[in-house]
Amino acid sequence: MFLFGLLGLAAMGGAAYAMGGIIEADDDTEEDEIIEDEPQEVSYGSYLEIGENIDEVEEASTGTIVSEFEGDLVVAGDDNTNILTGQDGDDQINGYGDDDTVLGGMGDDTLHGGDGGDTIQGGEGDDVLHGEGEDDVLSGDDGDDKLFGHFGDDDDVLTGEDGENEDSVDFLNGGAGDDAIVAHSGDIVTGGEGADSIHLNPEDDDDAVKVMDFEPGQDKLLISWEGEEDPEINIEPDAENENLTRIMVDGQDVAQLLGAKGLTLDDIQLINGQELSQLNALS
Repeated sequence: MFLFGLLGLAAMGGAAYAMGGIIEADDDTEEDEIIEDEPQEVSYGSYLEIGENIDEVEEASTGTIVSEFEGDLVVAGDDNTNILTGQDGDDQINGYGDDDTVLGGMGDDTLHGGDGGDTIQGGEGDDVLHGEGEDDVLSGDDGDDKLFGHFGDDDDVLTGEDGENEDSVDFLNGGAGDDAIVAHSGDIVTGGEGADSIHLNPEDDDDAVKVMDFEPGQDKLLISWEGEEDPEINIEPDAENENLTRIMVDGQDVAQLLGAKGLTLDDIQLINGQELSQLNALS
């Protein structure tokens, strides 16, 4: 966390101050040198301009920070409603308090919503998203992403997304609360405590979604289907693992559930594609 030590961002009287005002680091050096001048106020709605080799910062105090520059950005919000945007590098963004919008952009980003009901979108790359606060909406987009709803009894919406890479695998963890989780080919889902709904949209040649903690009678497995006739759904125990149950749709293995003892067809529901599209529109 060397940037925070160098940059010295601090909250003073409800406004943000950064050493030297707008900070710009060179893209062509291994380590950027930042000269600490007298603190200058950074007004609400301003941005930080940071080069490629800056990695991490903990806190700042502005209403909105939007980066418009390439590189590995480190951006921090405050207790206001922030819009925080990364770009092409491996960004680390923390929204802190209130209802934030956090957009990772390209690169392998680490995004934290903090307190509040946040909307977090990873963008391209292998991203890690943490909702943390209230009712969050997390979307991984392209890449092998890890999504965590985290603390409290908040009701989160998590979407892995297929993206352009058909081999991408997302890890979706709802945490406590009644979560809605949209999983795609090969994703690994942990709903956590609460009555969770796990949404599938199986396509030909998709790998089965793996659900680590399905609770029959409480959780729901929702399968999107647009065919003229309802498919045949079968529940089959795995031949080698007695703790594993396979969900077959017209002979295709679409989901593998661990520990789902007592699972029946009442725990599985067909939905139309429009319902799934409405849920995806939240992310």
